[in-house]
Amino acid sequence: MVADRPVDMSKLSRLGVVACVVLSAACHHTPNDRCAVWRRQEVEARSQKRYPDAYLEVQVDRAVGFTTPDSVSPKPELGGDYKGPLLVEFVIDTTGFVLPETYKPRHVEDEALAADAQKAMPQWTFEPAMMNGCKVKQFELVEVTR
Repeated sequence: MVADRPVDMSKLSRLGVVACVVLSAACHHTPNDRCAVWRRQEVEARSQKRYPDAYLEVQVDRAVGFTTPDSVSPKPELGGDYKGPLLVEFVIDTTGFVLPETYKPRHVEDEALAADAQKAMPQWTFEPAMMNGCKVKQFELVEVTR
């Protein structure tokens, strides 16, 4: 692997968290300007200890998909840049709903958006993650937008 190229995280779908964190360190940014992928993997590695029965996106065969109607606001943006005014983490259960006890704001610049997101969270629905043909819980770190 060449260190001056960004790591393609989509090719790591079958590797474990440790490999993802180590490989993402090859990001083309300096340690003082770590890329969003590296920051996300770092948070996900820590979350694995908090939610041991939840898988990370890189560990599942099919990641969760957002299925909530557009009328629900605010809503999470899966696969985003992760630099917005509100980043939250949570676990999506095998029925496609957020486990409320796992909801945690990680970066808040807009308190009103954070409050609205927590109120809207019970309405968020997802297509559950799949692993080996079974529905599994998945940890998510997402940017929330209106």
